[in-house]
Amino acid sequence: MRKQKTIKIDEREITVKELRVKDIRDIIAKSDNLVGGELDQIKDLLPLATDLASSEIEDMAPSELRTIWDAFREVNAVFFDLVAKTGIVELLKTSVLKDLTALFATLSEQATETPGNTDTLSS
Repeated sequence: MRKQKTIKIDEREITVKELRVKDIRDIIAKSDNLVGGELDQIKDLLPLATDLASSEIEDMAPSELRTIWDAFREVNAVFFDLVAKTGIVELLKTSVLKDLTALFATLSEQATETPGNTDTLSS
């Protein structure tokens, strides 16, 4: 029986499933394309292990993604053992970190006010 774990983020229950052999083969086949760090490529892989739609990922906070990642690692321990030697785990980690860094940079730019003149009549 395929392992799975249900986690709760806010009011939403998310089921994280163990990958199937065909899923692992697809990931390995696509692993060369992951080097670019494209979030779209990662989002294509997420439906293999969760009941999340790809579009839902964009509305999630990094801490929520971490919760999903921890559950994914738990139910896919055998997968991680199998691919650790191939370097795919490092490619995925590097890709996700690159995308999160770019996302944080974008959020930081939006939150930073434009510098302006702070002189007032009393200065």
